[in-house]
Amino acid sequence: MANEIKTYFTLYGNDFDPEDISKELNLTPDNIWRKGDRIGNSILFYKEYGWEIRTKREETLEIEPQINEIIKIIEPKTDTIIQLMEKYGLSAELSCFVLHDHEDERPVLYINKDLMKKISRLNCDLDIDLVC
Repeated sequence: MANEIKTYFTLYGNDFDPEDISKELNLTPDNIWRKGDRIGNSILFYKEYGWEIRTKREETLEIEPQINEIIKIIEPKTDTIIQLMEKYGLSAELSCFVLHDHEDERPVLYINKDLMKKISRLNCDLDIDLVC
């Protein structure tokens, strides 16, 4: 098995309708949830509302192409995203999930400065989970 990487951009908060985010951004999310919805098949429930787009899981060594794929979608809508965050009191997070296969080369967790500027402009947290 090779290294696999998947990237998410999530807007979340305590009091908003995820459908409103879809309409205002004119984007179809890969996932939405409401406070109280069950998390997958677990016994846990969401404590807030959420709206999310994500890449497909890909066998790769680098996180940067995955992040770029998400940024290409949301960068033209950065101003609207910031306005929505202010309007609804939302938080944003860009997450990379890296599943590292010990038999494969180590994943490259490098992000160039231009991409960092784009991420920073979104006023979002950056989370990189490395699962070995």
